[in-house]
Amino acid sequence: MHDIFIILTVFLVTYAAILSNKFPLASITMVSAVMLIALRQISEAEAISFIDFNTLGLLCGMMMIVRILRQTGFFEYVAVITVKMSAGNPVTVLVLISIVTAVLSALLDNVTTVLVIIPVGMAIADTMKINPLAFIYSAVFSSNLGGTATLIGDPPNILIGSKSGLGFNDFLWNTAPISVLAVLISIFYIIIYFRKSLFAKDVKSEVLGSFNEKRIISDKKLLIKSLIVFVIVIVLFATHGLHHMQIGAIALGGGFLLSLVARQNPDEILKDVEWSTLFFFAGLFIVLGAVEKTGIIVSFSNMLIDISGNNEQLLSLLLTPFSALSASFLSAVPYTAAMINVVAALQESLKSHDAVLWWALSLGACFGANGTIMGSAANLIALDIARKNKISIDYWRYIKFSFPLMLITVAGATFYIFVRYGR
Repeated sequence: MHDIFIILTVFLVTYAAILSNKFPLASITMVSAVMLIALRQISEAEAISFIDFNTLGLLCGMMMIVRILRQTGFFEYVAVITVKMSAGNPVTVLVLISIVTAVLSALLDNVTTVLVIIPVGMAIADTMKINPLAFIYSAVFSSNLGGTATLIGDPPNILIGSKSGLGFNDFLWNTAPISVLAVLISIFYIIIYFRKSLFAKDVKSEVLGSFNEKRIISDKKLLIKSLIVFVIVIVLFATHGLHHMQIGAIALGGGFLLSLVARQNPDEILKDVEWSTLFFFAGLFIVLGAVEKTGIIVSFSNMLIDISGNNEQLLSLLLTPFSALSASFLSAVPYTAAMINVVAALQESLKSHDAVLWWALSLGACFGANGTIMGSAANLIALDIARKNKISIDYWRYIKFSFPLMLITVAGATFYIFVRYGR
């Protein structure tokens, strides 16, 4: 027998613990999930049924591919080539690094991209005598905004795609245009803010010469194999409508295929998979599944329908800024994980076959993630790297810089929803 009070209490305590940032995320959600089972609010079978294994498979498979690709020095090579292309101009190098970050986030995921790009960006900033915060903020914003362009780029999109059935091409066609514009806006915003540092003298040619890309690629054969498998995976994502394979199966297949052709022991590769992230998602799915069983989500969706007067367009326009503010302060992933059930219920109540509500949720959650440090895992990882390099960025310092940009991009996303999907 489900007790709404017990389930909601566990849910709220789980959220509070996540937002406190004092405990390992995987421990929080898994302990909460086990508590719900121990308190007999859900059964073991129900708990397993709540887990979205398609999402977990996608994350795990992409982590495996990135782990092998990283061995080759590919990411550092791209960064160095970018610096060389800038000809030593600080503004140009920031623009190019931002674009590279956005593209990598769209094709990989924003967390992986931040882990790779920020250390390289900080080294470049040190060499070029540029304020490193310009590169740190650029990496964070470009990764979150660029990742919005595809199904696999941002965790909220992965959750939305798995729940809604929307494919890789659907996201590319619907979220990529405004994602590109938002990245350009963020680059302009950062250039204006850090103009004193960025418009300093160009870097001397001898400094540029110290960036030697020929020494970076450590294994050309492995790089070729990795890129071939990666392209195959992306093509299969894009042609989902033809073969109907789940994206989780494609990613996992690609990960193990690459381990096979690279002749690397899967045991060694799997050691570097971020299992804590996967268990965090698994536990979160169980907790939110229990909440959904109470009927609260359906009630909330009906309330939203009443507020909008059963108008899907108005509802989508309200959902985008609401999602952005919620994702900023509640964190995009747990917010989206809860809201996908709400949006699914809204779709059913409205008897709608359009995907506009899904796009409103995606753009709101992904763009809103830039608003505060708690907005996304990429933000937290970036600032942790900064702290380890003795660059302190506290909560309010970050929000003072990031929140105005978040509001600008979300306003643009809301207008985009109105213009493109309005009737």
